[in-house]
Amino acid sequence: GLAYTIGLDQVPIGGDNIATGEGVLTLSGSATASGTDLPTVTGSGFTSVTQMLETPGATWAHRNVGGTWPEMTEWGVRTAANYGYGVIEISCQRTSDGVWFGAHDQTPDRVAVQTTHDGTNFSSLTWAQVSAMTINVGSTGGPQPFATLEQLVETLPSDFIFLVDPKQSGDNATYRDEFLDLVDTLLGPTRA
Repeated sequence: GLAYTIGLDQVPIGGDNIATGEGVLTLSGSATASGTDLPTVTGSGFTSVTQMLETPGATWAHRNVGGTWPEMTEWGVRTAANYGYGVIEISCQRTSDGVWFGAHDQTPDRVAVQTTHDGTNFSSLTWAQVSAMTINVGSTGGPQPFATLEQLVETLPSDFIFLVDPKQSGDNATYRDEFLDLVDTLLGPTRA
């Protein structure tokens, strides 16, 4: 049978179209809100869910290997891709003004730097309030700005697939449909 692993510290296993080894980071490209450059994507991923399912030992980057670098950020997504993960897992929350963005938790408490919103659910905050915070979970690359789902998807080439989780925002049927429509628009049936 096929073996799949999920974890924060696993070593990615190479397949036909995913990077192997320890990855290469080339610091160049567009600057983030924190002023640091985003790593250039040098890794490659899977072109479809089918390809991933047919690859024994396929792994994916849970929270883009959060804890190692700032999770749910463009930096984290690009770095996970460069370390050989062909599938990027993104947890999403929804702001009060309808913006879907990368966040594993319901509140900014665990990941955000210098927030005045401790204990406040992201669903009660606007995108302007969320985007004013930065994420500093991880020993490398932080702090980094929160990123919308669109930014996280568009930061990688089309040969990566995404495992996208609407978290608590998906409990509401209206938001769930909105979320699924957005994922379909951004990724289509082969990349999500």
